Amino acid sequence: MVKLLDIFEKKKLTLIVSLPDNDIEFAKAAIAGGADALKVHCNIQHKASGVSFGSFAQEKARFEQILKIAKIPVGIVPGAQVKPTEADMKEAVKMGFDFFDMNVDDIPAFMLGLKNITKIAAVDGKQSMDKVVHLKASHIDGLEAAIVPHLGYGQNLTVGDLQYYISLAISSALPVIVPTQRRIEPDEIPILADTGVKSVMIGAIVTGKTAASIEEAAKSFKEAIDQL
Repeated sequence: MVKLLDIFEKKKLTLIVSLPDNDIEFAKAAIAGGADALKVHCNIQHKASGVSFGSFAQEKARFEQILKIAKIPVGIVPGAQVKPTEADMKEAVKMGFDFFDMNVDDIPAFMLGLKNITKIAAVDGKQSMDKVVHLKASHIDGLEAAIVPHLGYGQNLTVGDLQYYISLAISSALPVIVPTQRRIEPDEIPILADTGVKSVMIGAIVTGKTAASIEEAAKSFKEAIDQL
């Protein structure tokens, strides 16, 4: 199966859909809309979607359903308030998850030594740029630019956001993923692409929480990406 990092190499911009719930119908909708990759969650209260995700064990059956039908990379947010265990992460790799995505300050050290899984670190703007510069040396493979504070969720994209994305892309020398914490519109895709980021990851703020709305949003963003 194709890997997320391979897609980053081949495409100017990649479309990841962060599912608002670990629902097989949501996954099917995102794939039908043209998603290049999917992301699921466990051990977390997700601020943007308002959904509480259970433990790895509680969500495992739904993960297996999604992994079975997905012919594209599937990543996992393995925890936040509750940290993932080494056993759970080894099981995630065995199940076929292509990448994990977790706040850089929450990633347990053992996860940097995991084999056969791409390591995405989310930075929230609290970290110094000096710290970001050295993440590549810590075996991090990519960054999620989760820089918008909760009060800014759903508001318009700003010039300040764009400048931060440029700084991350240049300073880290890593592929940068921009999540839709802001209400990013498909017609802003060319502006995002010009910052040097490698992916836009659409989530609940722009996808909504129904299969129909997820497919529609994915299709709109995919069309904008394909026109780059």
